[in-house]
Amino acid sequence: MNRRYRKLMASASTSPLYSIPYNITRNKDQSRTGNVGILIKKTIQFTLTKDEIEQLSADAPQQITRHMDPKHLNSTVKGYFRFGTIDSYAPADKKLNSGRFGDYQEGTTRETFRTRGGIFKKFEADGLVLQDVHISGVEHPVVVELTVNDYCSCSSVGPYSRGRLENLRQKGNDELSAFVTYDTRKLLDYLSKILLEDPKTADLHMIGRTVVYGPKDRHWTIEDDFKASDRDNLAVWLGTAFVKSPAYAHEEEYRLLLVAPQGVGALAAGTDALEFRDSRIADAIVHHGLL
Repeated sequence: MNRRYRKLMASASTSPLYSIPYNITRNKDQSRTGNVGILIKKTIQFTLTKDEIEQLSADAPQQITRHMDPKHLNSTVKGYFRFGTIDSYAPADKKLNSGRFGDYQEGTTRETFRTRGGIFKKFEADGLVLQDVHISGVEHPVVVELTVNDYCSCSSVGPYSRGRLENLRQKGNDELSAFVTYDTRKLLDYLSKILLEDPKTADLHMIGRTVVYGPKDRHWTIEDDFKASDRDNLAVWLGTAFVKSPAYAHEEEYRLLLVAPQGVGALAAGTDALEFRDSRIADAIVHHGLL
Protein backbone atom coordinates (compact mmCIF):
# COMPACT_ATOMS: atom_id res chain seq x y z
CA MET A 1 0.00 0.00 0.00
CA ASN A 2 1.31 3.45 -0.92
CA ARG A 3 2.76 5.21 2.12
CA ARG A 4 0.68 8.25 1.28
CA TYR A 5 -2.50 6.28 1.82
CA ARG A 6 -1.36 4.76 5.08
CA LYS A 7 -1.83 8.18 6.62
CA LEU A 8 -5.46 8.28 5.54
CA MET A 9 -6.95 6.74 8.63
CA ALA A 10 -9.86 7.97 10.71
CA SER A 11 -11.23 6.25 13.78
CA ALA A 12 -14.70 4.75 13.55
CA SER A 13 -16.98 4.88 16.56
CA THR A 14 -15.98 2.43 19.28
CA SER A 15 -17.81 0.87 22.20
CA PRO A 16 -17.02 1.90 25.78
CA LEU A 17 -14.22 -0.05 27.44
CA TYR A 18 -15.37 -2.92 29.62
CA SER A 19 -13.94 -5.94 31.39
CA ILE A 20 -15.34 -9.44 31.76
CA PRO A 21 -13.75 -11.29 34.74
CA TYR A 22 -15.31 -14.70 34.09
CA ASN A 23 -15.60 -17.41 31.47
CA ILE A 24 -17.46 -16.65 28.24
CA THR A 25 -20.26 -18.94 27.13
CA ARG A 26 -21.03 -19.98 23.58
CA ASN A 27 -22.50 -17.41 21.22
CA LYS A 28 -23.65 -18.98 17.95
CA ASP A 29 -23.04 -16.77 14.90
CA GLN A 30 -24.59 -18.18 11.75
CA SER A 31 -22.93 -15.85 9.23
CA ARG A 32 -19.64 -17.82 9.44
CA THR A 33 -18.79 -21.42 10.15
CA GLY A 34 -18.08 -22.15 13.80
CA ASN A 35 -19.03 -20.70 17.17
CA VAL A 36 -17.89 -17.31 18.44
CA GLY A 37 -17.07 -16.39 22.01
CA ILE A 38 -17.12 -12.59 21.82
CA LEU A 39 -18.19 -10.72 18.69
CA ILE A 40 -17.45 -7.02 18.22
CA LYS A 41 -18.90 -5.21 15.21
CA LYS A 42 -17.35 -2.02 13.88
CA THR A 43 -18.01 0.15 10.82
CA ILE A 44 -15.01 1.33 8.84
CA GLN A 45 -15.14 5.02 7.89
CA PHE A 46 -12.45 7.34 6.57
CA THR A 47 -11.85 10.32 4.30
CA LEU A 48 -10.33 10.58 0.82
CA THR A 49 -9.77 13.51 -1.51
CA LYS A 50 -10.99 13.47 -5.10
CA ASP A 51 -7.44 12.99 -6.39
CA GLU A 52 -6.88 10.07 -4.04
CA ILE A 53 -10.14 8.46 -5.18
CA GLU A 54 -9.05 8.72 -8.81
CA GLN A 55 -5.77 6.98 -7.97
CA LEU A 56 -7.63 4.07 -6.40
CA SER A 57 -9.52 3.27 -9.60
CA ALA A 58 -7.72 0.60 -11.59
CA ASP A 59 -7.67 0.46 -15.38
CA ALA A 60 -11.16 -0.52 -16.51
CA PRO A 61 -11.70 -3.42 -18.91
CA GLN A 62 -12.74 -2.41 -22.42
CA GLN A 63 -16.19 -3.94 -21.94
CA ILE A 64 -18.28 -5.10 -18.99
CA THR A 65 -21.45 -7.20 -19.02
CA ARG A 66 -24.39 -7.07 -16.66
CA HIS A 67 -26.55 -10.18 -16.27
CA MET A 68 -30.19 -9.81 -15.30
CA ASP A 69 -33.70 -11.15 -15.17
CA PRO A 70 -35.30 -10.70 -18.63
CA LYS A 71 -37.99 -8.47 -17.11
CA HIS A 72 -35.34 -5.75 -16.65
CA LEU A 73 -33.88 -5.95 -20.15
CA ASN A 74 -36.23 -3.51 -21.88
CA SER A 75 -35.69 -0.69 -19.37
CA THR A 76 -31.95 -1.32 -19.29
CA VAL A 77 -31.48 -0.96 -23.05
CA LYS A 78 -33.36 2.36 -22.80
CA GLY A 79 -30.79 3.73 -20.34
CA TYR A 80 -31.72 2.41 -16.89
CA PHE A 81 -28.78 1.83 -14.55
CA ARG A 82 -28.91 0.87 -10.88
CA PHE A 83 -26.48 1.10 -7.98
CA GLY A 84 -27.50 -1.05 -5.07
CA THR A 85 -25.49 -1.11 -1.85
CA ILE A 86 -22.85 -3.53 -0.64
CA ASP A 87 -24.96 -4.56 2.33
CA SER A 88 -27.93 -5.31 0.06
CA TYR A 89 -25.89 -8.09 -1.59
CA ALA A 90 -25.46 -9.95 1.68
CA PRO A 91 -27.99 -12.77 2.20
CA ALA A 92 -31.28 -11.71 3.72
CA ASP A 93 -31.97 -15.31 4.73
CA LYS A 94 -29.13 -16.91 6.68
CA LYS A 95 -30.28 -20.32 5.45
CA LEU A 96 -29.37 -19.45 1.86
CA ASN A 97 -25.82 -20.07 0.73
CA SER A 98 -25.84 -19.92 -3.05
CA GLY A 99 -26.22 -17.36 -5.81
CA ARG A 100 -25.31 -13.72 -5.86
CA PHE A 101 -27.11 -13.05 -2.57
CA GLY A 102 -25.58 -15.93 -0.64
CA ASP A 103 -22.15 -14.47 0.18
CA TYR A 104 -22.09 -14.16 3.98
CA GLN A 105 -18.78 -12.32 3.77
CA GLU A 106 -20.16 -9.55 1.54
CA GLY A 107 -19.28 -6.18 3.04
CA THR A 108 -17.48 -7.65 6.06
CA THR A 109 -14.06 -8.86 7.10
CA ARG A 110 -13.39 -10.72 10.32
CA GLU A 111 -10.31 -10.81 12.52
CA THR A 112 -10.21 -13.71 14.97
CA PHE A 113 -7.96 -13.62 18.03
CA ARG A 114 -6.98 -16.65 20.10
CA THR A 115 -4.28 -17.45 22.64
CA ARG A 116 -2.46 -20.74 22.94
CA GLY A 117 -4.07 -21.65 26.23
CA GLY A 118 -7.36 -19.82 25.82
CA ILE A 119 -6.50 -17.32 28.56
CA PHE A 120 -6.61 -13.60 27.78
CA LYS A 121 -4.55 -12.16 30.60
CA LYS A 122 -4.93 -8.68 29.18
CA PHE A 123 -6.47 -7.94 25.78
CA GLU A 124 -7.29 -4.55 24.22
CA ALA A 125 -8.76 -4.09 20.74
CA ASP A 126 -11.53 -1.98 19.24
CA GLY A 127 -12.95 -0.81 22.54
CA LEU A 128 -12.88 -4.22 24.22
CA VAL A 129 -10.73 -4.90 27.28
CA LEU A 130 -10.43 -8.39 28.73
CA GLN A 131 -8.57 -9.09 31.96
CA ASP A 132 -7.84 -12.63 33.17
CA VAL A 133 -10.53 -14.16 30.97
CA HIS A 134 -10.59 -17.81 29.96
CA ILE A 135 -12.53 -18.54 26.76
CA SER A 136 -13.09 -22.19 25.93
CA GLY A 137 -15.44 -24.40 23.96
CA VAL A 138 -15.64 -22.13 20.90
CA GLU A 139 -13.88 -22.18 17.54
CA HIS A 140 -13.37 -18.40 17.43
CA PRO A 141 -12.70 -16.90 20.89
CA VAL A 142 -12.66 -13.16 20.08
CA VAL A 143 -13.87 -11.86 16.72
CA VAL A 144 -13.84 -8.29 15.40
CA GLU A 145 -16.18 -7.93 12.44
CA LEU A 146 -15.35 -4.92 10.26
CA THR A 147 -18.15 -3.65 8.02
CA VAL A 148 -18.10 -1.38 4.98
CA ASN A 149 -21.01 -0.12 2.91
CA ASP A 150 -21.16 2.03 -0.22
CA TYR A 151 -23.29 2.24 -3.36
CA CYS A 152 -22.34 -0.69 -5.57
CA SER A 153 -22.86 -1.93 -9.14
CA CYS A 154 -21.66 -5.41 -10.10
CA SER A 155 -20.82 -6.54 -13.63
CA SER A 156 -18.62 -9.18 -15.25
CA VAL A 157 -15.36 -8.36 -17.01
CA GLY A 158 -15.45 -8.50 -20.79
CA PRO A 159 -18.04 -9.11 -23.52
CA TYR A 160 -20.99 -11.46 -23.23
CA SER A 161 -20.13 -15.13 -22.87
CA ARG A 162 -22.85 -17.75 -23.11
CA GLY A 163 -20.71 -20.18 -21.12
CA ARG A 164 -20.28 -17.70 -18.28
CA LEU A 165 -23.99 -16.92 -18.15
CA GLU A 166 -24.88 -20.61 -18.09
CA ASN A 167 -22.34 -21.08 -15.28
CA LEU A 168 -23.93 -18.23 -13.30
CA ARG A 169 -27.34 -19.82 -13.73
CA GLN A 170 -26.09 -23.21 -12.55
CA LYS A 171 -24.66 -21.67 -9.37
CA GLY A 172 -27.91 -20.44 -7.88
CA ASN A 173 -28.84 -17.63 -10.30
CA ASP A 174 -31.40 -19.34 -12.52
CA GLU A 175 -33.35 -16.10 -12.98
CA LEU A 176 -30.48 -14.65 -15.03
CA SER A 177 -31.09 -15.18 -18.74
CA ALA A 178 -30.59 -11.71 -20.21
CA PHE A 179 -27.51 -9.54 -20.59
CA VAL A 180 -26.31 -6.08 -21.56
CA THR A 181 -22.69 -5.33 -22.54
CA TYR A 182 -21.27 -1.81 -22.21
CA ASP A 183 -18.34 0.08 -23.61
CA THR A 184 -16.84 0.74 -20.18
CA ARG A 185 -15.10 4.02 -20.99
CA LYS A 186 -18.29 5.51 -22.40
CA LEU A 187 -20.39 4.21 -19.52
CA LEU A 188 -18.10 5.70 -16.88
CA ASP A 189 -17.92 9.00 -18.74
CA TYR A 190 -21.70 9.29 -19.01
CA LEU A 191 -22.28 8.25 -15.39
CA SER A 192 -19.76 10.85 -14.17
CA LYS A 193 -21.63 13.59 -16.02
CA ILE A 194 -25.03 12.40 -14.80
CA LEU A 195 -23.85 12.34 -11.18
CA LEU A 196 -22.62 15.94 -11.40
CA GLU A 197 -25.90 17.17 -12.88
CA ASP A 198 -27.97 16.20 -9.84
CA PRO A 199 -27.26 18.02 -6.53
CA LYS A 200 -28.25 14.84 -4.67
CA THR A 201 -25.38 12.87 -6.23
CA ALA A 202 -22.87 15.59 -7.16
CA ASP A 203 -20.67 14.82 -4.13
CA LEU A 204 -20.37 11.11 -4.99
CA HIS A 205 -17.34 9.77 -6.82
CA MET A 206 -16.79 6.48 -8.64
CA ILE A 207 -14.16 3.88 -7.89
CA GLY A 208 -13.97 0.92 -10.25
CA ARG A 209 -11.82 -2.17 -9.73
CA THR A 210 -11.81 -5.80 -10.78
CA VAL A 211 -12.65 -8.04 -7.83
CA VAL A 212 -9.89 -10.24 -6.42
CA TYR A 213 -10.87 -13.73 -5.25
CA GLY A 214 -9.17 -15.02 -2.14
CA PRO A 215 -9.44 -15.29 1.67
CA LYS A 216 -10.85 -12.27 3.49
CA ASP A 217 -10.95 -13.23 7.15
CA ARG A 218 -7.75 -13.25 9.18
CA HIS A 219 -6.86 -15.40 12.17
CA TRP A 220 -4.29 -14.41 14.79
CA THR A 221 -2.71 -16.45 17.55
CA ILE A 222 -1.57 -13.84 20.06
CA GLU A 223 0.22 -13.67 23.39
CA ASP A 224 -2.00 -13.59 26.45
CA ASP A 225 -1.02 -9.94 26.97
CA PHE A 226 -1.98 -8.11 23.77
CA LYS A 227 -2.90 -4.59 22.69
CA ALA A 228 -3.94 -3.96 19.08
CA SER A 229 -2.27 -1.18 17.12
CA ASP A 230 -4.07 1.35 14.94
CA ARG A 231 -5.78 -0.17 11.93
CA ASP A 232 -5.23 0.96 8.31
CA ASN A 233 -8.86 1.65 7.41
CA LEU A 234 -8.11 2.14 3.72
CA ALA A 235 -6.46 -1.27 3.47
CA VAL A 236 -9.38 -2.90 5.30
CA TRP A 237 -11.88 -1.18 3.02
CA LEU A 238 -10.10 -2.28 -0.16
CA GLY A 239 -9.77 -5.82 1.16
CA THR A 240 -13.45 -5.94 2.08
CA ALA A 241 -15.14 -4.13 -0.80
CA PHE A 242 -13.01 -5.58 -3.63
CA VAL A 243 -12.14 -9.07 -2.36
CA LYS A 244 -14.53 -12.02 -2.44
CA SER A 245 -14.39 -15.69 -1.62
CA PRO A 246 -12.96 -17.96 -4.36
CA ALA A 247 -16.40 -19.63 -4.37
CA TYR A 248 -17.60 -16.64 -6.44
CA ALA A 249 -14.72 -16.52 -8.93
CA HIS A 250 -17.08 -17.65 -11.70
CA GLU A 251 -18.70 -14.18 -11.57
CA GLU A 252 -15.48 -12.56 -12.94
CA GLU A 253 -16.71 -9.37 -11.33
CA TYR A 254 -15.91 -5.77 -12.09
CA ARG A 255 -17.20 -3.67 -9.21
CA LEU A 256 -18.10 -0.01 -9.46
CA LEU A 257 -18.65 1.90 -6.21
CA LEU A 258 -20.03 5.35 -5.53
CA VAL A 259 -18.45 6.84 -2.42
CA ALA A 260 -18.83 10.02 -0.42
CA PRO A 261 -15.26 11.33 0.10
CA GLN A 262 -15.97 12.41 3.69
CA GLY A 263 -17.45 9.06 4.68
CA VAL A 264 -16.00 6.27 2.58
CA GLY A 265 -17.35 2.90 3.70
CA ALA A 266 -19.95 4.29 6.08
CA LEU A 267 -23.17 4.42 4.04
CA ALA A 268 -26.05 3.67 6.38
CA ALA A 269 -27.34 0.10 6.31
CA GLY A 270 -30.66 -0.19 4.49
CA THR A 271 -30.02 2.84 2.25
CA ASP A 272 -32.17 2.75 -0.89
CA ALA A 273 -30.58 2.04 -4.24
CA LEU A 274 -29.70 4.83 -6.69
CA GLU A 275 -31.46 4.53 -10.04
CA PHE A 276 -30.67 6.43 -13.21
CA ARG A 277 -32.64 6.65 -16.44
CA ASP A 278 -30.77 8.48 -19.17
CA SER A 279 -30.46 7.91 -22.92
CA ARG A 280 -26.72 8.58 -22.73
CA ILE A 281 -26.32 5.36 -20.74
CA ALA A 282 -28.08 3.51 -23.54
CA ASP A 283 -25.51 4.93 -25.96
CA ALA A 284 -22.80 3.03 -24.10
CA ILE A 285 -24.43 -0.34 -24.84
CA VAL A 286 -22.66 -2.41 -27.50
CA HIS A 287 -24.59 -5.68 -27.24
CA HIS A 288 -27.65 -7.09 -25.49
CA GLY A 289 -29.90 -10.08 -25.70
CA LEU A 290 -31.25 -13.27 -24.14
CA LEU A 291 -29.58 -16.58 -23.41
